[in-house]
Amino acid sequence: MTRLARLTLTALVVSTPIACATAPTPTPAERLGWIAGDWEHVDGETTMIERWRTAPDGDLLGFGTVRVGPQLYGFAEALAITGTPDGAMMLVAWPTGQDAATFAITLEGPDALIAQRTEGGFPTRIRYRRIVEGDAPRLEVTATGPGPGEQERTETIVLAPR
Repeated sequence: MTRLARLTLTALVVSTPIACATAPTPTPAERLGWIAGDWEHVDGETTMIERWRTAPDGDLLGFGTVRVGPQLYGFAEALAITGTPDGAMMLVAWPTGQDAATFAITLEGPDALIAQRTEGGFPTRIRYRRIVEGDAPRLEVTATGPGPGEQERTETIVLAPR
């Protein structure tokens, strides 16, 4: 190769912009796939069920119910974990007969998330944590916020695979 050819090739290589591909932001399902599934907590006659599914766009869609015996207790809740354009995630909950509540999500390691909002009633903070002990994982859900008389109230349930 002649000197002129080498110089021309070097100039082309140096002056050609290199495309830097940015990795797409992982979807909620990719980041929190451990929450997907059917979960239940049974306490005597009362059964709490949460079902989480992956939507085609990568969001997570959930539905929660409480039953006493064979009857729906009057509580049902639609849930969604969705991504935002800036890469953050949020939990939106629509309890029966109430307005939707939106919570900002922060991750607490690979097996837990904290969803928080600054306004509204109970809960203002929800923590989902995957517990891996023994044969089957469990899902611990802790809700915290103002209770009667504005005293702090905390409820924790542990759901098992259904």
